[in-house]
Amino acid sequence: MNMKHTHRLALLALVGGMALATACTDDAVVPDGGNPKTDAAPVGRSITLRASLPDAVGTPASVGGAGTRTVLSEPTNPDGSTIDPANLPGNPLKSIWAPRDAILILAKEAATTGVLPFDATRTAVFTTTDGSSGLGADPTKAVFTGADITYTDDAPYYFDAYYPAKATGTDPATLNDGFSYAGQVQRGNGDMRHLGDFDYMRATSSSSGSITSLADADLKFIRASAFFRFVITMPAADTPVSLNLTAVPPANSQALPVFFKNAFGSEATNSITLAFSDMTKLSFGQQLVAYLALRPGDLAATGLYFTLTLACADATYSCEVKGCSMPDGVGYMAGKVYDVAIDSDWHLTQSTPIVYTSSVALGSGSEPVLLKTGAPNSADNPYQIMFASNLRWLVKNVNEGGSFDNSDLAATAYYRLMRDIEINGPSLPSGGNPIDWMPIGTAGRPFRGHFDGAGHIITGLLRSSSDPNFGFFGFFGCVSSVVVSGSSPLPDIRNLTVMADVESNISSLRDQRYVGSIVGYTTGSATLDNCHFGGHLTAKGTAGVKSYVGGIAGAVGVSNERRSDDVSLITDCTTTSAATVGVDGISISVGNWVYVGGIAGECINAATVSGCTNGATVSGPIITSGDTQSEKITSFCTGGIAGYMKETSVGTGSIYRCTNNGAVTGGVYPNGITSTGGIAGYLNTTSASDLTNRGAVVAATGAEIRSCKTGGIVGHLFMFGGMESTVGPVSLIYATNEGPVSGGAATQMSYTGGIVGDNSDARAIHLCHNAGNVQSASGNNNAQYFGIGAWIGCNNTATSALYDCCTLAPSVTVDGAPADPQTNGIGTAIAGSSTQPQPCMEGHKGDVRMP
Repeated sequence: MNMKHTHRLALLALVGGMALATACTDDAVVPDGGNPKTDAAPVGRSITLRASLPDAVGTPASVGGAGTRTVLSEPTNPDGSTIDPANLPGNPLKSIWAPRDAILILAKEAATTGVLPFDATRTAVFTTTDGSSGLGADPTKAVFTGADITYTDDAPYYFDAYYPAKATGTDPATLNDGFSYAGQVQRGNGDMRHLGDFDYMRATSSSSGSITSLADADLKFIRASAFFRFVITMPAADTPVSLNLTAVPPANSQALPVFFKNAFGSEATNSITLAFSDMTKLSFGQQLVAYLALRPGDLAATGLYFTLTLACADATYSCEVKGCSMPDGVGYMAGKVYDVAIDSDWHLTQSTPIVYTSSVALGSGSEPVLLKTGAPNSADNPYQIMFASNLRWLVKNVNEGGSFDNSDLAATAYYRLMRDIEINGPSLPSGGNPIDWMPIGTAGRPFRGHFDGAGHIITGLLRSSSDPNFGFFGFFGCVSSVVVSGSSPLPDIRNLTVMADVESNISSLRDQRYVGSIVGYTTGSATLDNCHFGGHLTAKGTAGVKSYVGGIAGAVGVSNERRSDDVSLITDCTTTSAATVGVDGISISVGNWVYVGGIAGECINAATVSGCTNGATVSGPIITSGDTQSEKITSFCTGGIAGYMKETSVGTGSIYRCTNNGAVTGGVYPNGITSTGGIAGYLNTTSASDLTNRGAVVAATGAEIRSCKTGGIVGHLFMFGGMESTVGPVSLIYATNEGPVSGGAATQMSYTGGIVGDNSDARAIHLCHNAGNVQSASGNNNAQYFGIGAWIGCNNTATSALYDCCTLAPSVTVDGAPADPQTNGIGTAIAGSSTQPQPCMEGHKGDVRMP
């Protein structure tokens, strides 16, 4: 790549002694338990497999410090000196297996026989035996244990094996979606812990023919990912927030895929974002080292340019680079690291933003123009939001039901943001009053179109007025897939970052209140994808009967009028470690419910959250005085990803591949009910898998409450008895907690657990790992029902169970005492359930105390 009009931007293959030590300790899913059809045999016997990683030149690196999964060492000459990047050959990476690695195997029809029907597709998960990794001195080979896959009459089949085991389901298309390159978060300058999560590999039986048992399988993995290392000399003293690489195809051309959205699918994307957390302020001239995993397509198309955008706390900088062929003519390849070296004389220039002022807000605006004049509006030919007047036109015409001159409805069109937006920012005149932001879309006239932020950033302050009609507040207010004139538009908001503070002020009581940085509320088949938040979000004034507060969205879900294919999605969205999400000085009455989440306050009915990472500090409301005599229930649910997530008969929900890095503090109300979790305060979904919490989870104090449920992953896990027969036997699988968990005092119930506080799910918990200490509040034993455990505070239904494939780190303590699976793994049990881990019925292997 070349800097446009400036200097050479070296993009070279790194090499030599570089090694990729992969240990995806918490990325796996559950076997589907076999197919109920008669042509699929039951779950097979437990077997062991041997798996080999790709061959590579060089010696393997050791795994780094605690939590480090990937190590890329500097290439050196034989004398120990560092190799000049200009002289690096293009050698592949080196991988090693590590404890608790897991691989997913997908069995599928042997097309040459036609014996096995496609609906008999099955999956199985294999994990490293007894927590060990390499075989002898060779760390590139390992033994894995899991359940065999066989079919009636020894029907032959093919298989694909995937590492890491991240996806859910047996549909190959759905499975591919799990291996996404979105949602990458680097924790600190030069940190590489996130790379192991995106070192996707696959082994296939296509070369060796069909098999009748996995015992006959020979697993030789091939890598799918390439890695870019950006070495950027800081143009000013600032704190990096995110780095975005967006391709800009030539005008009026049919460009080939530049990147792919996932490792094994065919869906293309032109934009990839790397978010930063735990980043300190870097000085002018200091080097920022950032690592981005991707699957490259055509990076050298004629006329193809890239916009590289570095968002920082105080400013945003961007430049353009041009694609070029590799010197060897081979192109960019999986299994290699490419160095993007930005010289010290390169000065990033701050983009000129759209400045939205009070005079603009009072006007009618000007109609946006199409990217390609004369062609119909589409995703490839959007209306361009280029000027402040275009933004005003969008707000006014969506909220008032307006149309373009060509009769395109404003509410359903495709839009693309062409520049950053500043609202109440540095350009606000000295002594001027901040303007009140009017969100795009209202409850009566929701936004039903498509908005591509194209990697641009909104800065300043999004502030609402005190008018109760501002109950749906964010950059967008209300987004919905309402059917209009027989059509069924599926709205989406993508590639947008809000670094502005968000402040919702309502002075009078409203029935329901929704606050989010991107959108207040979505309903129907609405999608939020690759959206990010890095400011301070607060709900002030008076709470509604129900209030929903989220870093990305206040609430998402599907109404009771759901169509059969409706599903609300939040995918690959993040909040930064500098962000905060919560309520501030809010007035709450008895009977109010408040749900606060780092990503979403509430996810209801057919809602799916995937690939999201929260770095924000999340806090529930702290109310120390109130009506303690009323029979009304005041309930607070607070979570790192979602405050409250529930499915009903209207539609099933799921959450997977999500991580919380931020501190989570629950709310307090006298005689109230609080549920607080690193991932979710309250969780009731069909599936929940591949979840990680690294933040401290704390039940706040300050008032005597009725019920307090606190968990490293989930405060209150719930599923009605009997529903497990229709939604599957597993409630929570492959969840890892690494943060400390502190429970709170209560008069009736106080349950605190390293994974789950109150387990009221009638299904089993599999393959979960706790490495965080668990502590109850002083005097907490006065609660009528009390339980504290390394995994679970209380098993609360007759069939609630945790399987013995779950594990504990040796250092974990429970109220200061060493954690022990048999004595304090599960704090208490009622309704006929057990305080002991139950034998795993799925063939999973766990040694209970995993390093």
